[in-house]
Amino acid sequence: MTNTATSIEDLARTSAESEMAHVVRLAKERGLDAEEICLLAEVLARSGSILSQAGRITADLASTGAPTSLSTLLCPLYLCGFGIAVPKLGVPGRPAGGIDVLAQIPGYRYRLDPREVHAIIDRCG
Repeated sequence: MTNTATSIEDLARTSAESEMAHVVRLAKERGLDAEEICLLAEVLARSGSILSQAGRITADLASTGAPTSLSTLLCPLYLCGFGIAVPKLGVPGRPAGGIDVLAQIPGYRYRLDPREVHAIIDRCG
């Protein structure tokens, strides 16, 4: 196991900001190989709450981060058209994406508690 992979595993165990900062520093200094990128993606995917869709196929499209990233807004509509559930979630304060763009609309609520998220997914898919 590489030093970077060990640091990613440490991040998985602690979820500490200092561990994330260490992983970022190593990535900047050395880069990440394919296995390390995969490990980091899996650790980050398991780091928060996971919403089950009871056997439904789900998908999402990560934002490009550009302020005019319409792909983040339009692709979920196309995916839904194919019967795929797209629970579009975002993290406030992260690079600009679809949720950040929508948050600029007066009255748009982007902070929801888990109960509200489940109610909306049940109602809208």
